[in-house]
Amino acid sequence: MKNFTKILGITIGLIMTCGYSFSQTSWKGTSSTAWTNAANWTAGVPTSIVDAILGDANFTGPNQPAVNNVGNCKSITIGGAISTTLTAAKNLNVSGNILINANGTVNQGKATISLTGSWTNNGTYAFTNNAALVIFSGITQSVNGTAVTTFRKLTINTSSTLTMNMNFAVNNILTVNGTINPNTSPSYLVTSGSITLNAAGKLLVYASTFSGNYSVNPTINAGSTIEYASSLIPQTVSSSLTYSRLIISGTTVKSLAANLPPLISSSSTTGNIFVNGGTFDLLTFTANRGTTIAGGQFTVANTATLKIGGTNSFPANYATKVLQLTSTVQYYGTNQTVSAETYGNIILS
Repeated sequence: MKNFTKILGITIGLIMTCGYSFSQTSWKGTSSTAWTNAANWTAGVPTSIVDAILGDANFTGPNQPAVNNVGNCKSITIGGAISTTLTAAKNLNVSGNILINANGTVNQGKATISLTGSWTNNGTYAFTNNAALVIFSGITQSVNGTAVTTFRKLTINTSSTLTMNMNFAVNNILTVNGTINPNTSPSYLVTSGSITLNAAGKLLVYASTFSGNYSVNPTINAGSTIEYASSLIPQTVSSSLTYSRLIISGTTVKSLAANLPPLISSSSTTGNIFVNGGTFDLLTFTANRGTTIAGGQFTVANTATLKIGGTNSFPANYATKVLQLTSTVQYYGTNQTVSAETYGNIILS
């Protein structure tokens, strides 16, 4: 029994040791530049459950790493004890974080880099081919670091919420199927050649204006969302965008800059405004829905306020109007028609 216990203990210890040893593999670069050559690694070619370390003390060979065929790893660190340049000539799938250290460099060619974790750039990233694409394909992700990354093409997948802890740029097209959160304080800037906001896509705005967070106006597709969400500063709601779903949240006042273009009304479920918090002040302007297909909803949530000035009445062409019990609608203009709605609270001033 003692011998069995001893053998069992040794076996478990060996399993644990092996499991620990193979949780990461380090680049040696002793044989070639090829990512897929096991001889270049301390513990074999990395997989989706093995971290790849490029630039620790194990990098003793003359060859810098190159993804020569489809590469996979759990996370990847570039640079460290040894200055390292990774060339991504083929697709690289990262099931976790990408960290580029100060002496690390990534050169991306005609390839796609996909990651489910966070992107941290403290070193150098460059694309060498116009087809270079980076995809954020996780759930909770972020952009970090001390260096501004300029991607060639960037896609935010439907499941992902990308929080910015650093500015970033996109040389060509930014495709948003998920959510971009430019953060609250400070609020960061996306600089892009163009932005396409698809049906499930959402752009949060925390700067005082839309252009404070996004350098260009997006192409807005039906079903997408733009949310002015600050609880720190007043915001101006851009009137140069044709919204599909406009959300007002946070605790501050959000005011129109001019009449909104009629909201998208290509289906009964598009063309919605939700005042979920704070105050939405229309001033003397309008926030009407289009009339292509009847539908849409205008909601003022509990504790939120809608202010209507000028000679305007309640925003028009919304099939459903929901004014919750403790919401407030204030008419504060001149010669206004008070719309016949079921109000929570109403102020005439």
